[in-house]
Amino acid sequence: MQLVWKANYSVTLLFIVLLRVPLPPPVKSILNAAVLINPKIWCSKFVVPAISGTLATHAISGATTYVKSDEENPSQAKVGDDYSFGFYTYGHFAASYKVEGIPEGLSFNGSALGPLISGTPTNAGSYSIEITGYRYPGTDGIYKTPTYTLDLEIQPADTPWSDVNTQSLDSGWWRSDWFGVFYGRNNGWFYHQLHGWLFLSGDDEDGFWLYDENEGWLFTGRNLHPLFFRWRSNTWIYDMSTDNQRRFWDYQSKSILNLTRN
Repeated sequence: MQLVWKANYSVTLLFIVLLRVPLPPPVKSILNAAVLINPKIWCSKFVVPAISGTLATHAISGATTYVKSDEENPSQAKVGDDYSFGFYTYGHFAASYKVEGIPEGLSFNGSALGPLISGTPTNAGSYSIEITGYRYPGTDGIYKTPTYTLDLEIQPADTPWSDVNTQSLDSGWWRSDWFGVFYGRNNGWFYHQLHGWLFLSGDDEDGFWLYDENEGWLFTGRNLHPLFFRWRSNTWIYDMSTDNQRRFWDYQSKSILNLTRN
């Protein structure tokens, strides 16, 4: 009888330990079902409520469960560049997350299985993003993790339009006080509302080059615009474009150039 009691007691301790270990929900469900199906493993009835109480108090609270990430924190991003930051809970599974303080241009995907903050930041600055995991969907209930803080530093873009002269219109569109409305503002191809597709080379608003497929290389800047220097004709042209027509005044030929939007 003593050997049987010791065996039952050992099995009981094994199940107590297993139920306290942070295992995926399906595994715990199987263990719970096994206990209910085979009650002979319990040496006395008081063990069941004791274990239930243990599960309740460790259900995603305190130090046993917390939000963490394998990525660097503090983190850095740049205006206009793609950014992503993944995270998860260590310990018990979080069925939902509350993410607060996300800067403009970034968003949380709302997933509990692969939580991710991603997007294209639009404003430079320092941000503190607070992440909290919840035991239940909909960020509901009292069981939650300690708040995890992601410190994100967003640097200005390497572009002529990275200061207060340019405002975001959302969805990748921008308005410059002196250059007008355009889509995309990194070096490379971007789309201007009046001129169409242009290729940007430069990062200083005082002067940069644009490649126009019809007109070749053009030079302008904040203190020059609406003047452009046209490389292929070695002359200055003055932008007179409207929403309906793209045209320039050519100082060399003293005539109007009617151009096609790229």
